[in-house]
Parts: sequence; C-alpha cells; structure tokens
Amino acid sequence: MGNKQSVPNNVNKQNELIQEIHSVATELAETYSTKFLDPKFCTGIALIYNNKLMNFRKQALNNVSMTLGLVADIPEQKQQLCNSIVKHYTDRMNLIAAIQQSLNYCSNRIFALSSGPRCEGKPEIFEQEACSKEGGRWVGYIVPPDDKIKENKQWYNYLTQMQSRYLEILARMLDILKQLRDFDEDINDERLKILGLEVEQLIDIMQKTCYQLYKLALTTPTFTEAELIAQQETKQMSAQESAARLAALRSTHGLSTVAEH
Repeated sequence: MGNKQSVPNNVNKQNELIQEIHSVATELAETYSTKFLDPKFCTGIALIYNNKLMNFRKQALNNVSMTLGLVADIPEQKQQLCNSIVKHYTDRMNLIAAIQQSLNYCSNRIFALSSGPRCEGKPEIFEQEACSKEGGRWVGYIVPPDDKIKENKQWYNYLTQMQSRYLEILARMLDILKQLRDFDEDINDERLKILGLEVEQLIDIMQKTCYQLYKLALTTPTFTEAELIAQQETKQMSAQESAARLAALRSTHGLSTVAEH
C-alpha cells in the first residue's frame, strides 16, 4: 500500500514547517517588541508636516536617507497616532500567537496514531500527568499497524488524509507569517484584519478535520497477521462445528446427512 512509509515522511515535513513557523514567528515578535511595543517607542517619534519644504524633503546625510520636514508639535495627535501604531502591532502579535498556539492540536493526534506518545483509554488527553490522573495509561512509543495487511488500509487512509490537510494548512500559515515579515509596509489595518479572519478559518478547518479523522482512526479496527490467522481459524472451526451440529440434528430425525445426497 505504501502508506506506512509516507507517514514518517509527512511527519518530517510537518516538523520542518512547524520549526520554520516558530522561527519566523520569533523573529517577528522580537522585532515588534523592540521597535513598536517598547514603552519608550512613543517618545522617539514626532509628527512632521510632510507637505512642507517640498524641494528639500528628501536628503542623504552620511549615506543615510533622511526626510526633512517641519515638526508639528501637537501632543494629542501624536499620542493618537502612537496608540494606533501600538494597537496595529499588538494585533500582529496576537495573530502570531494564535498561529503558534494552534499547532499542537493536529500534531498531538498524528503522533498518538503514528508513533506515540498516546494516552491509552483516554485518547483525547495528550499530557502524561493528566493521563494518569484520568486513569489512562501513558504509552511513550507505539508501533503503527502493518501496512501490508489490506484490512488496515482504511486506517492508513484516515491518517494520511489528516496529515495531508495539516501540511496544506501549515504551509499557508507560514506564508501568512512571511507576508508579515517581507511585506511589512503593505500590511495595513484592513489587510491585517483579512489575514486574521483567514487564520481563524484555517484553525477552525484544521481542528475539525483532525478531530473527525482522529475519531475515525480510533474507531477503525486494525489487525496483525497473527490476529487474521486466528480469525480465519475461528471461522473454520465455527463452520465445522455448525456442520457437525446440523449433521447430528438430521441424524436424530432420521434424515441423511448432506454428504449422502
């Protein structure tokens, strides 16, 4: 079936994307914290009339591009502008945090199915201490079902569907973070709101998909080769016992056995 090998490959891709998401998120958070959300930020900005001194507005001093203007000493307007900037970058930080906090939902379930850890008996718990408190059994490592057995195909289909959808959403979340990093000047309040709504939708889809497929995988029986052999032997024995009972019943009533016909 080839599914078993694709599972660890997808896990590797998943881990790479998550690592890159955290890396870009950390970079952005540090930039916003030191530049725009520092308590001293507002003291370092000034309003200027940028439509004054038009012929001399852009200057270069010591190879540094500068803007020349007339200071507009209006404290109320300056504070209003500063508050708007702080709110904008606070909203960015909240968007970044929402992305980071959403990542474990699917990861926990994929690991619980593919490699561990897993809380046996309480599969919706993903912390060892909570598992023990709720009467579950914490299993650090598990062996996934045999992918060579056709009866296990549906179980693998659920897992790979979960992984594929998760990878798509991770890639899109990473792209959104890169937009915040690489196109900072193009992300105004309106654009940020649109991105925020998209992230909400992505998280909702991701969690619903992983929840449903995880439940389906948990309720889908899987088998080992030994279990299938035992099942076959049980069926054969049951068939033989049924045939023997039928023969005995026919004999009791003076009827010939099936073999005699």
